[in-house]
Amino acid sequence: MTEEHRVEIARAGERLAAAFGGETIADSARGLVVRETGYEPVFYFPLADAAAARLRRTGRRTRCPYKGEARYWTICAGGLEAENAAWEYPEPIPAAAALRGHVAFYADRVEIRCIEGAVGEDAAEFAARLPEGKRVLGVDLGERTVGLALSDPGRAVASPRETLRRGRFRDDGARLADLCAEEGVGGVVVGLPRNMDASEGPRARASRDWAANAAARLGLPALLWDERLSTAGVERSMIAADMSRARRAKRIDRAAAAWILQGALDAMGVSAARGAPRRPAG
Repeated sequence: MTEEHRVEIARAGERLAAAFGGETIADSARGLVVRETGYEPVFYFPLADAAAARLRRTGRRTRCPYKGEARYWTICAGGLEAENAAWEYPEPIPAAAALRGHVAFYADRVEIRCIEGAVGEDAAEFAARLPEGKRVLGVDLGERTVGLALSDPGRAVASPRETLRRGRFRDDGARLADLCAEEGVGGVVVGLPRNMDASEGPRARASRDWAANAAARLGLPALLWDERLSTAGVERSMIAADMSRARRAKRIDRAAAAWILQGALDAMGVSAARGAPRRPAG
């Protein structure tokens, strides 16, 4: 059976900026994010918030049956050019009418980043931004691996999902985008490795940067969650369960991600009505 093709257009929910050649070519808190079957999320900026002087119209046109006819621009900034790297739908089909008057950029040619609003540390605010029925992805960020966990649609219980070999964010982001589309993810919880005195070092700063990149790449809100003692807690549980060192090594990252995610879910109040907070099994 062929998967139904869907195009979902929503407010991006945060201020975004697009840069090329060292110059900002668009900056807006009114952007849109388009999630389409088979594609990574694409951000659209109001034309009024783009630098028109940096865009040169070309003759290229393409047609999308789900959005309409696209027309293109070459971007000229910082002494560089990116041919046909931006596009708009001047007369979109009715189902995509919200895209009228907006411009999008190819993410592999233009740097798109979140300026503010997408990443926070308040669980209640994060919960308020999550669409009903969407899962939450938990992330334990290591130096060589990325542990992943998922909540159920009701956002009560976190379960370990998988462990990725950490590489370039461009590659990791592509896998995360696929997973979020497959599982109906509406937000991301990223562990924040503070020191025991609550101060932050290089690892915490790297996690903040990673969360901002993920929020921009996925078009989803992200919550930074204090992960102090998460890995140690999970390992103690595994040892108590008489799990071998080899099995612990294979499961520790995704189990730590589930521990982090469960703590965030409990703080969001999702499982409070169901009894005492629960910790996931390894």
